[in-house]
Amino acid sequence: MSRPSAPGVSVDISDAAKVAARRIRRLGKAVLIDFTTEAGTDSELMAWYRSRSDRLVRALQLRREREGPYFHQFVVFELKDGGGLFRIDRRLRPDEDTPLNSLKDEGIPAYDTIEPVVAWDDPLFPASDCLISIEFKVDVYLTLILKICRAIQEHPLAKVYTLQRYNCYFFAQTIMLWAAYGAIDWTSTGTWLSVS
Repeated sequence: MSRPSAPGVSVDISDAAKVAARRIRRLGKAVLIDFTTEAGTDSELMAWYRSRSDRLVRALQLRREREGPYFHQFVVFELKDGGGLFRIDRRLRPDEDTPLNSLKDEGIPAYDTIEPVVAWDDPLFPASDCLISIEFKVDVYLTLILKICRAIQEHPLAKVYTLQRYNCYFFAQTIMLWAAYGAIDWTSTGTWLSVS
């Protein structure tokens, strides 16, 4: 008997067929976004970060899956110079024992991941639409996105997954907002102050 899909679960990335398809495409597995490792040890996330040939972000998209009832939202970003496309998600853990606790204020541990994809709308996942697209004209470093993820995970309330508040929408939209904010050149007045 298959286990019913819990609220907020768009795709079970542990599904054997999907894992096999990722291997065939040489994409690797999803990496848990986790900053809780002890000092001096290298986490899977840090190993992933160090393995990037280019760490400048060229573009960022907020995407929403077309499939209801949850219309899962996530971020896809592209690294410069052929560094690849990556998807960032917040979901329930695939093996979560108490998914209904996501309905409570205390929530459940968030399952934030980053994984390589082959396209903005990767066919291994449910079809999605782009809601917001940002192509950066200035250097935006991958560390900015990781710092945003870390700030969310270190916040006493936002570090957990709750269906009503700290869900995939919150996670993806917060990354988009703060990445755009972080890319702004605050030393320039820009053209909006120009008066003819």
